[in-house]
Amino acid sequence: MLDSVKAARAAKQAEHRIEGSSRGCVANPWLDFVGWHRHLAGMQVKEMVQLVWPTKDEAEFDESIHEAQESVYGEEAEAALARACQATKRMIRYAFTTSTVEHVGRATLEAVNRRETGMKDNEKPFYGQLKVQSLRKYMQVWIKMLRYIWRTADRKNVPRYRSTKAQRTQLERFRAACQKPEGECQQDARWRQEAAEKASMVFWVQMFDQELRDNEFDSGIVSALAVLGLDENGDWKAAFNYTQVLSAAVSLLVWFGLD
Repeated sequence: MLDSVKAARAAKQAEHRIEGSSRGCVANPWLDFVGWHRHLAGMQVKEMVQLVWPTKDEAEFDESIHEAQESVYGEEAEAALARACQATKRMIRYAFTTSTVEHVGRATLEAVNRRETGMKDNEKPFYGQLKVQSLRKYMQVWIKMLRYIWRTADRKNVPRYRSTKAQRTQLERFRAACQKPEGECQQDARWRQEAAEKASMVFWVQMFDQELRDNEFDSGIVSALAVLGLDENGDWKAAFNYTQVLSAAVSLLVWFGLD
């Protein structure tokens, strides 16, 4: 009896869709402000959560929580995504190690940390050094954004965002760089990894280099951040709990600018 109730509840939750209006619900000024529910209106909550799940080839994959997505996106595409995630992690680590006074100079660190462009009253340099655990958490935010964009770029019936021509081109180049040919030797593997890291850098630069006008959700990055507003249970994250997501997105972007 209890198992059947749990199964029915899980099935109902799987079919639950995001409502674009907060009428009839508890007032949520934070949600009304960010507008995630409007952007994701009509989408299945479970599908949105699964868009950022790790592939089965990633260390973060947990069989007790996650389901392999090969049946949805294809085995080769998921394997390439796993390599893309690894390339992005290596790129982030490199940017992290070079965002220091010894590599870029104090003046540069102060410039990127100014509150307003051109202001001279903020001479506190950008501090980009994190503990290993914090760096891993920050990386996971970017990896989840990558999974979202990788899996939704060519699909219909997903949250709509507008990729520029340059973004689409760089995504295809990134995908190509993450393909693993049969019979690859060790030297070729190293070259492919380096090519994937370079493609990753260019891809992320293009993703953030987008002019936003009347709808910020035209950006794939902002659309991904909306999906990251959902927790694993499909509930909206509170503003306090979402702070780390924004901090990760902004801090790592500064690191790339210093690289």
